[in-house]
Amino acid sequence: MTFLLSPLTQKKYEHARTILSELNIRHTKKRADLLAIIYGDGSQDIHFTIDDLVQIIKKHRMDISLATLYNTLRVLVDKGRLSEVTLPMGGRIFDTDTSSHQHFYNLDTLKVSDIPQKLSFEQHFDLPKGTAISDVKVTICLKNI
Repeated sequence: MTFLLSPLTQKKYEHARTILSELNIRHTKKRADLLAIIYGDGSQDIHFTIDDLVQIIKKHRMDISLATLYNTLRVLVDKGRLSEVTLPMGGRIFDTDTSSHQHFYNLDTLKVSDIPQKLSFEQHFDLPKGTAISDVKVTICLKNI
């Protein structure tokens, strides 16, 4: 979560404003604050939980309600700018990488990471005629040994 703790720079706010404009979302200070935390300067993709965001909001002493937080995340997911991943043991994480990819979930550390290899499923299934796989959501659970 250290990536979320970095200072909120002007570059991060400019990136947040760009995202709000691209998605045609009304700009508010609180939304810009949230997007600056989530997307930073746009140079890296991250996984985070709502609890992660709440901790960062408190650390930065921002006045952002849980309703604003949940509503903003829902809009970002609905507009395809954020992925929501349901975890096998319940709960969910958000992922700024919206490309089709899969995840590892470590049951001991509760950490999520991207599977670095592109997994291909087309050759493993006889798909119904006239269909194609549009996306595959896979989370592989790991345990420490």
